Amino acid sequence: MAISLLTCNRRGLALIYIVFIFIFVATLATAGLKMYSSIVTRGNINDTKSGLESQVQMITAWAVKNGRLPANADLITIFGSLPLDAWGNSVVYKYTDSGMIAADPTTGNSICGRTSTPIYYSSNTNYVAFALLSAGGTPNPLTQWPTLPAAANTPLVITQGDITRIVTLNELQARAGCSGANLGYLRIVNNELPSVCAGSSTYPGVVYGNGGVPPYTWSLVSPPSWLSINSSTGVLSPNPTITSTANNNPGYPVTIQLVDSQSTTVQRTYNLVVSNTGTCGSGNSSGGDLGNLASPPINTAATGTPDANGNSTTSALFAQSIVTPNNSIQVTNNQINFGYNAGNGSACV
Repeated sequence: MAISLLTCNRRGLALIYIVFIFIFVATLATAGLKMYSSIVTRGNINDTKSGLESQVQMITAWAVKNGRLPANADLITIFGSLPLDAWGNSVVYKYTDSGMIAADPTTGNSICGRTSTPIYYSSNTNYVAFALLSAGGTPNPLTQWPTLPAAANTPLVITQGDITRIVTLNELQARAGCSGANLGYLRIVNNELPSVCAGSSTYPGVVYGNGGVPPYTWSLVSPPSWLSINSSTGVLSPNPTITSTANNNPGYPVTIQLVDSQSTTVQRTYNLVVSNTGTCGSGNSSGGDLGNLASPPINTAATGTPDANGNSTTSALFAQSIVTPNNSIQVTNNQINFGYNAGNGSACV
């Protein structure tokens, strides 16, 4: 009887050992599966991120070639089939403005001319051009993309768990090589305005714009009564003549405003020199109308002689007589005379 009980106890202990072993093995197996699953998930995430980067490059290359972002129907042309993430689910492509998937009718390019989009990410100047989204193992991304057309300054909020690749407008324009360093931002190009003579009814001033979305609209902010600007061409004109006012020398502040078709606005203030005497028309273009001078022989032994009032200079340069429009320059008897004339097209020297 005692032997039988001892034998039963040994068998019971053996079964307990076996159970413990099974539990231990099961625990190790479960931990191993979790570790393996984690490794697989990290691998899928990395593969998906790499895939999104490649897809961004392909979309950008297509956009640069075509001057616009692709519509959803264009993705088949780009990829051959809709792109998938590492879990086999479709990658979602989203753009921020329907205007960017159609070529601009004026410039043929809807990328370089943009200065903003309705949707921003992280900061309200970090405008989004387009994005690619993966749900990270589930069929559909959780991120709620704003309904288009989106209102201005709509924030993009990415839901945790989604894998995304956001391409900003600045990045897209940099990849496309838009407008050099200013990357398409609207600006007034001129660094200065030419000086002008008081009493003149002509002026060689023209301002130029760059970037933004043409067409442009030009205007003057609180302008002097004697100056106007063509709203379409940026040509500055006397109104009707340049008026000499007190304290106008060394300069009169003139603020020019440029607005593009997207209502983006920039201003720039210049120092416009209005002279009664001295040099006029200096700056980024020449002043006065010198007409079509002939090409007479030049006497290399030229000398200059100012008159008694200091308003003209003579020089034995030409062997014939020439009179330019408005008598601003006269050449008579081998002498060239530069003088101030308050009439139209006058030049001050």
